[in-house]
Amino acid sequence: MRHLKIVIIILSTSLFLFSCSGLKKGFSNQKKNNSDEFLVEKKAPLVMPPDYKELPKPKTNQETSLIKENKNNIKSLLTNEDNSESNSEKDQLNKKLEESLLDKIKKN
Repeated sequence: MRHLKIVIIILSTSLFLFSCSGLKKGFSNQKKNNSDEFLVEKKAPLVMPPDYKELPKPKTNQETSLIKENKNNIKSLLTNEDNSESNSEKDQLNKKLEESLLDKIKKN
């Protein structure tokens, strides 16, 4: 029985030590493979754009009015401000849908 315990302890420690590849690398004398450190490409220096000193031109009145219209259109889309005609059309479609659903329910 005593020999069995010793054999089990020896097998488990040997299995543990053989499975540790980090331990093998630590005890072995290997040189690091640094052949890639001289293959680094250097970046080009930063260059100023050719039109750096030119100032932007002011916008015309027509361009500003178009921008305001686009902002108003976006605002109306976000706040759901539609024309009254489109609302009435939506109401009519909703009523027709309701009626058709009620008819189908009555039939069943």
